[in-house]
Amino acid sequence: MNGVQVLEREMREIQSSLLRELEPLTDEHIYYAPIPGATTIAFITWHITRALDEAAHSIIPVEPRPAVWVSGGFHDRFDVPDDSQGTGFTAEQVAGFRPPLDLLRAYVTEIGSTIPAAFDGVTDDDLDRAMDPERPDRTLARRLQTFVIGHTYYHLGEIRYIKGLQGMPFAL
Repeated sequence: MNGVQVLEREMREIQSSLLRELEPLTDEHIYYAPIPGATTIAFITWHITRALDEAAHSIIPVEPRPAVWVSGGFHDRFDVPDDSQGTGFTAEQVAGFRPPLDLLRAYVTEIGSTIPAAFDGVTDDDLDRAMDPERPDRTLARRLQTFVIGHTYYHLGEIRYIKGLQGMPFAL
C-alpha cells in the first residue's frame, strides 16, 4: 500500500465511521448538547463531512471540482451559506443548527461515493505538492494528514463522547 492509498483509505474510514455512529441515533440524540453552548452530534457530523467534501473536491484533485455541498444542492437543503464549514460559528448558531438526521446521512453517504475519484491519477509524488507557495512545508500530504484526517478523527471522538453522555455505545 502506498501513501495515496493510505490517505484514501483513511478518508473512506472516517466517512463510514460517521455512518456507523449515526446508525442508532434519532433527531433527539443528534441535537443533544451536554451544556448550553456545547456542540452537538448534528453540527460535528456536518462539519466533518464538509471537511471531507472540500478535501475530495478542492484540495486533492489537481483540477478542483465543485464540492457536493454546492453541486448537490446541500447548502440549500441545510439552509446554510455555500461557503460555510462551521468554523467560527457562535454558540447560538450551533444550537440553531438542526438538520434532519436523514439529510445528514444523505450528505455523508454522497461524500463517500466521491472520495475514490478524488484520488484518481494522484501519485505519491503529488503528496509533496506545496499547497501554498509561501509555505512550501504545507504539502498536500501534510494538509490531508493534519487538517483533514487528524482533525476529523478528533471530532469523531467528540461524537463518541456525546453518545456516551447519552448512555449510548459508540460503533466499532
